[in-house]
Amino acid sequence: RVACETLDYLLREMTPEGGGFFAAQDADSGGVEGTFSVWNPDSLEAAVGREAAPILAARFGVTAAGNFEEGETVLSVVRSVPELAQEFGKSEAQIQAALAAARDLMYAARAKRVWPGTDDKLLTDWTALAISAFALAARILEEPRYERAAREAADRILRVCIRDGELLHREKAGRADIPGFATDYAYFIEALLDLYEATFEPRYFAQAVALQKVFDERFADPRGGYFLAAAAHDGLIVRPKESYDAATPSSNSVAASNLLRMSVFTGEEGYRQRADGIFDAFARDLERASPAFPRLLCALDFREAAPREIVLAGQPGSPDFEALRRAAFASPGLNRVLAHADSASGVPELAGLVRGRASKDGKAAAYVCEAFACQAPVSDPAALSALLDS
Repeated sequence: RVACETLDYLLREMTPEGGGFFAAQDADSGGVEGTFSVWNPDSLEAAVGREAAPILAARFGVTAAGNFEEGETVLSVVRSVPELAQEFGKSEAQIQAALAAARDLMYAARAKRVWPGTDDKLLTDWTALAISAFALAARILEEPRYERAAREAADRILRVCIRDGELLHREKAGRADIPGFATDYAYFIEALLDLYEATFEPRYFAQAVALQKVFDERFADPRGGYFLAAAAHDGLIVRPKESYDAATPSSNSVAASNLLRMSVFTGEEGYRQRADGIFDAFARDLERASPAFPRLLCALDFREAAPREIVLAGQPGSPDFEALRRAAFASPGLNRVLAHADSASGVPELAGLVRGRASKDGKAAAYVCEAFACQAPVSDPAALSALLDS
């Protein structure tokens, strides 16, 4: 529910014509911080009515004193549905229905307020993070509009923010500028890999390979890892390099994950060696302060886990193929890559993985492999789940 509400907010309020995602919304509106989002008992009752207002106030902690300026309240969930049911003498189903109806009324009331300003530039790195989320959600939640949003955002970057093979950082009013940073390359390469796995569109994988080549040529530190900017653009004596994973992950952590995934996809040892260079470069910090490197630890876990290759063969959209695809995405194991045998044949880098992986007797088939050595193909989703969970 929370994932859907978050993604739907981005589609509703942060997606421009033609796809992509705006950078941010302001915290203030009408010159006052928080006025678009805060509530008090009077404004809450005016929005949802006298009967529902006490339930909503208890749910979200709205009081006369408030928790913000001038008696206003920033909403947070402070009472559970069972607690509300007991307090107000109603069933949990009645409480859930009251909350759902009231949320719509609150949104309608809030929409009449002065809206916060929107920062309408499109940043490649932040958009790429959203593309990855939408691509995964499209498969996990089986929601086509999430896939459409991911495709449109990626296609917009590919169309507008690549110039002479170089990735650009920002689009504003239809114009792209500012040479891309390491975050732009690392995040967007990851988004393209995620989008390939979600759609089996081979051009996304091919673009990821092409951008990784540019990233290596212009950003790589011979001692391991990637500088924040290309040498031609920073002009600094000491070139900075991201390390810790903060509000957004370090470009080096994401790059390590990308390189390892591409190594598994392609069988190219060079990708894995460059990932090892990142681990070597940050080994001392990783040992000393490992909680500051959650994404790099995820990459390290992927490296050490003998990740699996899952190859699906058959026609996307057919019931038997989609049943196998659902089973692949439902598996809790994240240390894997997912390819489509039929559509990947035009991508040379995937040839070794998909060669000889065909559907069986006209039925969709799934191959589960390690280091390109595959178990017998299966066509039963339950059998695929058992293989992946073993």
